[in-house]
Amino acid sequence: PDDGATGPEAVARAPAPSYREVEVRSGDTVIDISRRELGDPNLYHRILKANPGLDPKRLRVGQKVRIPLDG
Repeated sequence: PDDGATGPEAVARAPAPSYREVEVRSGDTVIDISRRELGDPNLYHRILKANPGLDPKRLRVGQKVRIPLDG
């Protein structure tokens, strides 16, 4: 009978994150982070998209920011 128990085969594997996190450094802007982490300052929009609610004018030293690993 099916008692609703789940076995190892029923455990869903969590997908690998599609981003990595970096800490904001003193004086950083989103453009600086984009240049350093993505190799192109013009890709800053990818960082903003990966960080909903991030206010680029209020970055704090030590704040974690997601850097997308793919487009």
